[in-house]
Amino acid sequence: MNEQDRAHGGPVSRLAQWAAAKGLSETEEDFWRAPDGVRLRYAHWRAAEPVRGVACILGGRTEYIEKNLETCRDLVANGFDVWSFDWRGQGLSDRVLPDRHRGHIDDYQAYLLELDGFVRNVTDLPERRDLKLMIGHSMGGHIGLRYLHDQPGLFDLAAFSAPMVDIPVNLPAVRWLNGWRARLGLGSSYAALVGRHRPWHQDPADPAALGTLADYEAIAWKFKLLTSDVGRAREIDGYVRQLPALALGGPTTGWLQASFESIAVLCAPGYAEAITTPVLIVGAGQDRVVVTARQAELAARMPNARFHLIAEAAHEILVENDRVRAEFFAELGALTGIAFKLRATKG
Repeated sequence: MNEQDRAHGGPVSRLAQWAAAKGLSETEEDFWRAPDGVRLRYAHWRAAEPVRGVACILGGRTEYIEKNLETCRDLVANGFDVWSFDWRGQGLSDRVLPDRHRGHIDDYQAYLLELDGFVRNVTDLPERRDLKLMIGHSMGGHIGLRYLHDQPGLFDLAAFSAPMVDIPVNLPAVRWLNGWRARLGLGSSYAALVGRHRPWHQDPADPAALGTLADYEAIAWKFKLLTSDVGRAREIDGYVRQLPALALGGPTTGWLQASFESIAVLCAPGYAEAITTPVLIVGAGQDRVVVTARQAELAARMPNARFHLIAEAAHEILVENDRVRAEFFAELGALTGIAFKLRATKG
């Protein structure tokens, strides 16, 4: 990071330390400014020779670069330079509201503009002549699909895990209630029934304690909708406990309203049909965060897309158990023509 960004006064990142523990060396981490001045954190890792291509990873809502370190490591080990960044309002990028826990956006166009600025002005992707791969999860998959529509030709291939094509609360009554709250000027308030971030495990005697693996196994029901892998769930919880600045709570009324509007754009007649980039969409059979059936429907409308369902997977496919992750990378291998080799351990 440059001296200006060190002087910004934000929380001190531990990314290089945590990346090294995952087997990723020489972490390049810095900040850049989106077209509207929002300060965004990014990271870059270079692959060992022979380099097969470059991958851009787009995380989901609430996520941060650290959450995908295992996937970054697997891509680097298989010949990909990797770029990733924290969306505005998430991770160590600038938060949109004074309350850091409120996940807010006014319009998804802001996400699309910052992604375009990142790809064109920060990464070396536009001038690369090798394979250019986009990988997006959940909200990142949604934004990635819209970006492929708006900016065809920049990426050769794209793979999305549980992309946010639609969400269960996208119902007429909820849209009406949320729109009514927005019209009352509550756009920056938490959406109904959500609030600040809460850790998965809480020890009343020591709220800051991470807890043992057995503690997490005893409350596995709390995060079953995200991943069945207790060890990985504990690890992700640990990142936020050690660096609370990474935490993000529930979405605001404004974020939900912007999401409803962007979902309508993505699913509109003719939109998916115009996405010509070869795309892999991997859905989770146990997903309760996004609507898996809509992913299959969207893929069927796209001229060069394929949908694959992992029946046992919960929403967080890339931090699921080893079987689920291996199946995702097998499908990614079919897309790219690369036989991905993964570490057998979770450490």
